Amino acid sequence: MKQCEISCGNFNCYFDNGATSFPKPPQVAEEVSRYLNDIGGPYGRSFYQRAVEVSRVVETTRDMIAELLGVDDPDNIVFTSNATHSINIVLNGLELENSEIWISPLEHNATLRPLRALKMRKRINVKFLPSKPDGTIDLDLLNLWQEDSCLSPPALIIINHQSNINGV
Repeated sequence: MKQCEISCGNFNCYFDNGATSFPKPPQVAEEVSRYLNDIGGPYGRSFYQRAVEVSRVVETTRDMIAELLGVDDPDNIVFTSNATHSINIVLNGLELENSEIWISPLEHNATLRPLRALKMRKRINVKFLPSKPDGTIDLDLLNLWQEDSCLSPPALIIINHQSNINGV
């Protein structure tokens, strides 16, 4: 996929920042290099010095993220390989049999594909949230939609925070 760039003053902004941002902050390159060249231990699998150091860094990071997000139990912070993996864990881990899910019109294939599979396996019904021409959710229409007594509340609402396609 071709990366979209827009000019933001003296630097570039990317719509697909999470997956393909460049350059990465120097601290990221330094830590990856330190891990690959100096540590190289596994997380949570052994008790030799390198493994303990890796586990300490992961758990310290988990604690910091929990504090930043206001999560009481850092064990509720889960690291996955990427957002697609995370979406699949969540969607396949919820009891969604015969339920309705509302989604934004800007959802990535990483969300749409698992939902399509769930439609067949768990007989879910997917509805797109009302939107404006630019793809943003039309809150006025959503309010009307929610007030419609014929609609039951959804089991899940999925809204893409920011589209990597158009930046909305």
